[in-house]
Amino acid sequence: MIQICCKNNKITKTIAEGRTLFQIMDQLNLQTEQKPICALVNNKVADLNYVLTENSTVQFLDISNTVVRRIYYQGLILVFAKALSDTFPNASIADTTSMTYGVWCSVGIDGGMTADKVRSVKKRMQEIINADLPIEKHTDFSENVIALLKEKERNDAVALIETRGTIYATYY
Repeated sequence: MIQICCKNNKITKTIAEGRTLFQIMDQLNLQTEQKPICALVNNKVADLNYVLTENSTVQFLDISNTVVRRIYYQGLILVFAKALSDTFPNASIADTTSMTYGVWCSVGIDGGMTADKVRSVKKRMQEIINADLPIEKHTDFSENVIALLKEKERNDAVALIETRGTIYATYY
């Protein structure tokens, strides 16, 4: 058993070790206006699938938090990348930059970007959002991730991982 102190409502609870943040939200009687997106666990950002294994101080964060907004924008970029790839498999994205209330990027696509292509990608993005598909984080040996990316002809990502020279790589 471990102790969890929730900063949102100043409640401390004893819970079974190995539970996720998502699983303990009800136990903590969390009352928030917005749905929590992630949490600070001992002052480190963690997703709601984070498994609690030790006594911790937890603060659940919603979209009103600037850290969460950055996470949200990254999620939108992943949804956009998937929608673009699904709709136009040979298209590429470069130079993604978060801006106030938006994201800017350069899209490489045969024939250039047109209003019809934008509508197609927007439609696919909405389908992905409506399907509530999870964004899954995977970690594997760098050589395995490189092989996967080479199959998808993502040479930019291959070069990045090779340059880092780490044993493991993370992909979504």
